[in-house]
Amino acid sequence: MAVQFYSANDSSVLIGGTPLEGVQSIEWKVNRNRTDVPGFGTQERGGFNFGMLEITGKIRVKSTSNELDDKFFGKIPQESTFDMSVQLKRTSASQSLTANFKDCCIDHREITMDVNGVAIGVYTFSATTVEETA
Repeated sequence: MAVQFYSANDSSVLIGGTPLEGVQSIEWKVNRNRTDVPGFGTQERGGFNFGMLEITGKIRVKSTSNELDDKFFGKIPQESTFDMSVQLKRTSASQSLTANFKDCCIDHREITMDVNGVAIGVYTFSATTVEETA
């Protein structure tokens, strides 16, 4: 299978269908919780079980995001959760990868500034599920 190259300039992050402004980068990971099952009468593993998926990620935006801040500082849990769609697109073809995150919440926010003087807001999020489609 060929390597797929996606363009940051053509890609987008949507929160509730609305484009998120100022996105500099996004990353996510999906961890599958695995538990070893010991073998009977041996030191070897007899098998394993899968538990829940842990979906976490980070969104970096220029300065800060009012929309993400509202989710983070929200007092009502139902208004603090949101669905997010990440659309990674290729410049030379119509191929794309879409990751749809359900029931996201902002777990952590930090602001960094480097020597160039541009503040970057870093928002750590978690989600209940993610579905990736090509």
